[in-house]
Amino acid sequence: MFNDNPLLQQLKQQMRESIPQVEGVVRATDRGFGFLETDSQQSYFIAPPMMRKVVHGDRITALIRSDKDREQAEPDTLLEQGLTRFIGQLDLNKDQLYVQPDQPQIKQSFKSRPAKALAQETLNKGDWVVAELTRHPLRDKGFFAQITHKIADASDPFAPWKTTLARHQVDEKAPELTEAVTQPENQQRIDLCDLSFITIDGATTRDMDDALYIEKTDTGWELTVAIADPGSFIAPATPLDIEAAKRAFTLYLPGQNVPMLPRELSDDHCSLHQGERRAVFCCKMTIDASGSITTEPSFFEGWIESKARLNYDEVSDWLENPESAASPGDDAICQQLLMLDSCTLQRLAWRHENQVVFPDRPDYSFELDDQAEVIAIHAKYRRTAQRIVEEAMIAANSMAGHLLKNHDCQAFYNGHAGFNPDHFEQLTTLLQQSDLPLEPGQLEEPESFARVRRHLSQHPDQYLDLRLRRHQAPSLVSLSSTAHQAMGIESYATWTSPIRKYSDLVNQRQLKAIVNQQTPAKISAELADHISDRRRVQRQAEREVNDRLYCRYLQPHIEQGNTFEAEIFDINRAGIRVILKEIGAFAFIPAAQVSKSHKELKFCRDSGRLLHDDKELLRLGDPLQVQISKADEQSRNLLAKLASPIKVSHQKLEETEAV
Repeated sequence: MFNDNPLLQQLKQQMRESIPQVEGVVRATDRGFGFLETDSQQSYFIAPPMMRKVVHGDRITALIRSDKDREQAEPDTLLEQGLTRFIGQLDLNKDQLYVQPDQPQIKQSFKSRPAKALAQETLNKGDWVVAELTRHPLRDKGFFAQITHKIADASDPFAPWKTTLARHQVDEKAPELTEAVTQPENQQRIDLCDLSFITIDGATTRDMDDALYIEKTDTGWELTVAIADPGSFIAPATPLDIEAAKRAFTLYLPGQNVPMLPRELSDDHCSLHQGERRAVFCCKMTIDASGSITTEPSFFEGWIESKARLNYDEVSDWLENPESAASPGDDAICQQLLMLDSCTLQRLAWRHENQVVFPDRPDYSFELDDQAEVIAIHAKYRRTAQRIVEEAMIAANSMAGHLLKNHDCQAFYNGHAGFNPDHFEQLTTLLQQSDLPLEPGQLEEPESFARVRRHLSQHPDQYLDLRLRRHQAPSLVSLSSTAHQAMGIESYATWTSPIRKYSDLVNQRQLKAIVNQQTPAKISAELADHISDRRRVQRQAEREVNDRLYCRYLQPHIEQGNTFEAEIFDINRAGIRVILKEIGAFAFIPAAQVSKSHKELKFCRDSGRLLHDDKELLRLGDPLQVQISKADEQSRNLLAKLASPIKVSHQKLEETEAV
């Protein structure tokens, strides 16, 4: 009766309109309550009962009520769901299916049912699924989710891989070759099959896309870089090309890879196998004794037959210690390696003087057993063989950028603006405090970044290096030429991985058009945006799988109390971020774990220092001994603590025993 009373309804509406309302985004905490963050940076508390009406990330309007001297947000209207499609694990309670989102910020499970195409009897407790949140309490009577398909069984050891790929909507399997492909004969190709081309790759690599050949000249060397030519099989706008563009990259994960092209092409017809005649696109460069490329390079289409399939370790072992290592091949192959090594050393010396050579940092690889358990994590440093291949590719890509730019050709150019202009004020302060060979007024000069990097390569300073990294501009890919200041190269366009990167395949086509005196194709902005987006997504997927495996690997080390050598990578007001040098994992040390007197410490992000009474305790790059205190696979976070805490005295500064 009262609900139908129009006067009462009008009074309720008037009372409601008198209550302040705000719009914002819901941020959940792991303790049941949350906050409503407004666009104006205001924050309102959301009590646990009210959090049951929303999920993390929802954009809502809320009524602001005052309770015990505290303003609280009461969710009122849903503007945009923070959760729609999601990955989760199934639970079963009294024959009712529930799905728990695989997101650390969301604690509640949602009632659910499978879509019509998915049989419920195939679903079991703990299975991983993809679901859509179809009902929301602020619009309907409650939360409800529809299960669209199953990803993996609860017991599947490869669930981390499958769930990550499903979350980011990355293909799990290689594309299928649904039609016969043939390689059209090209009379313009130059036959180089008699030359001693070699490939140098990882021991398990199957998609080999580069081969090298070098000759000694009176003034230096003549280096030919031969790159696989998948474009000879794949015409633009064909189904194969469209699928390659959609995927954009080959995805490399621990224990598996998902190729951009069908494996019949990436691992066979296009791969530069030893003893097999293969179509290639080549760049021939003349390099003098100082390591400088002295004449315009020659780009051309050719045929080669690799004479040796070598791997990095065996080549490095022989070049670094030929007396104790097995010979990697016959005299012709050994001569190729010796000349490549000499040329590479001179190229590196020239680039140290004229471009930018960053210090070597290790890559980390996971060794897995058949059940996807991590046996070991290996740090791999660049050795002689890696440098040979890397320097050859850098030279070929810089020559391609030069040619494409000179023809005013659209392509996927790799650029880097050096220092971030938004950080010039902070950089000015940093320059005044350091001995870097740069004045504040020179920050905008194109050569400024390279000058600083060359100085640091001669006078290593880890603290200064890490501080400068915060002020670097991000790398970018654009359709017009722009300088790559991080490499000290005027124009840079990669084309040397066309089996693995669609942008390289496009660049190779553009180079071919120039060589054959044809009109290069127009590249759409939509394709450029798509490739940038796919690169971002795939990096996220790679990082997510790695972080999950790190958590699995480090869990037993928590129980055993093992200690790791670490290095400070970042300092902020919440604590210290470190990298475990042996395995490459990042871990966070909360401020409370740094010292019992952490409230007396000053965590300075701008200067990268930890202070007490204006005296430095720690700085970026400092070594630490740490122990892992928590490895949360769901959130993919590692927490650490100092093996020995920092001791802070009110009378004097005492350094930690651990540093």
